Amino acid sequence: MINLIKYLYNKYYYFQIKVGNRDIAKYTPILMITLFLNLYFVFFLMLLNFLFEISFPEIPKVTYFIGFFSVLFLLYILLIYDAKFKKIIDNDEIKKRSNMFSILFPIIGFILFNLGWIIKMLQNQGRL
Repeated sequence: MINLIKYLYNKYYYFQIKVGNRDIAKYTPILMITLFLNLYFVFFLMLLNFLFEISFPEIPKVTYFIGFFSVLFLLYILLIYDAKFKKIIDNDEIKKRSNMFSILFPIIGFILFNLGWIIKMLQNQGRL
């Protein structure tokens, strides 16, 4: 899992450099990874609700933000703190790997998230 996150960090770092965000390229990949992980997490909750009809009580928004920032802080510690990102960026093994998964990771997350709310909408309308 850590190698996957390092791979994504490396690819998104160089993506930020290519689009001209060199000064914030160190921090933007952890924001992107956290956002995409949240899409997967919300889809997982919707899937649990659909398949097993587990009703989640109203989760306070503060809890969601605490979870979001906890993941963000964890990624900061794992990837940036103490200049760890320099080793990840300079890793030739990661640079040689294909960009395909780094492209598919957000696309699949976005598709799954939208599929989840469409399924929930159809379930609420009584069509499923």
